[in-house]
Amino acid sequence: MKKIYTLSFLLFAGVSSSFGQKIQQVITKDFVTTEAKAVKGIQAKAPGVQFWSDDFSTPANWVIDNGTSTSPEFGWSIDATSDGWWSAAGINSTSGGNFCELSNGDPQAASQALGVTYTVTTASPISLATTGTNVILEFEQYGARFNDLQEIQISTDGTTFVAVGNNLNYPVLSQSGGSAYPNPALKTINLSSYLTGATNVWIRFSWTTNFPGSATNPNVWITYGWYIDDVTLSTSSDNDVIASGSFYQSAGVKYSQIPVNQIAPIAFSAIASNNGINTIQNLQYDATINPGAVTVSSSPINLTNGSPADTLTTADFTPPGLGTYTVTGSLVHDSIDDVPGNNTIANSTFAVTPFIYALDNGTVSGTTQDSDPATFFEAGNLFDIVNPVDLWGIYARIGTGTPSGT
Repeated sequence: MKKIYTLSFLLFAGVSSSFGQKIQQVITKDFVTTEAKAVKGIQAKAPGVQFWSDDFSTPANWVIDNGTSTSPEFGWSIDATSDGWWSAAGINSTSGGNFCELSNGDPQAASQALGVTYTVTTASPISLATTGTNVILEFEQYGARFNDLQEIQISTDGTTFVAVGNNLNYPVLSQSGGSAYPNPALKTINLSSYLTGATNVWIRFSWTTNFPGSATNPNVWITYGWYIDDVTLSTSSDNDVIASGSFYQSAGVKYSQIPVNQIAPIAFSAIASNNGINTIQNLQYDATINPGAVTVSSSPINLTNGSPADTLTTADFTPPGLGTYTVTGSLVHDSIDDVPGNNTIANSTFAVTPFIYALDNGTVSGTTQDSDPATFFEAGNLFDIVNPVDLWGIYARIGTGTPSGT
């Protein structure tokens, strides 16, 4: 039978929202004005041998480039004071004391600077002569993401810098949802594939907008702030698999509610990378679904050090009928992991319902469009119709706080 899709959408000039997943990201203005209490985020770890560290107690160890700005509210600053508008205390780092902070004005006063890139870079090269190039970069961080590009870069010659990581994996924090980073969060980046033949490395933290095509829009230059402390370089562990995310999909879409007459096979996936020196043999992802204690697994692979993160996808699972299902995932392989604390995969849930199809994961959220009336936004949900059915209703909601008349 020919597959049929149903697409519900609302189109507004100025404001638009949907009940569920958004088809396109937009530049929002509904930033959160108050810092929520953050959850302590670091788990105990046992990395390889640490050979370099910096806790910003000596600011001269870093070179700051804030362009023409001389105010701590614009660009990077190194001290023990939070200069930004959003967080009163900054990062709860392990070392305490000084930290490195990024600010760019106060959006509540519309004072953010436009067209800027701020960087902070190690003042001197860090030698790799005795450690080799199997190297792990770690640092503690705090903040939240709005329209930021918070990027980590390195150089092996002190002149040419390449990006090795960013914070785009964190959701945008707005009145529609999202959250701040744990305080502090531990960021781990495997540098091995970038350091071939290198004898020195420089570390740089860079901030600019994630929407350079809209650089004249002040909203793309809003930031809650980015706080960094306790930067370290360590040699790689022998065996260290990292789980960096998990998801599930039915016909390519992550439904949070599925009508019983639209049940289709569901596959579960996890993203894994190898931060250890050794190749990880027979790595696979197991997903156990309850009720029923059914386990489905991905095909085993071998994952080498420094290779790109790989997505492991299980065999399909078809829900037997109505109910709420909980998925527990784990990575298994032939080695004993030296750093098991970074393998945690969060549980996920979905429901098979009598009638409702949903992508919202239980949260109704809205999006506020830029005030420029020329920038329309289309929001909608896409649902696979695997069996013929009469459509009786579509639920939609305009976001709280939407101005009257939009």
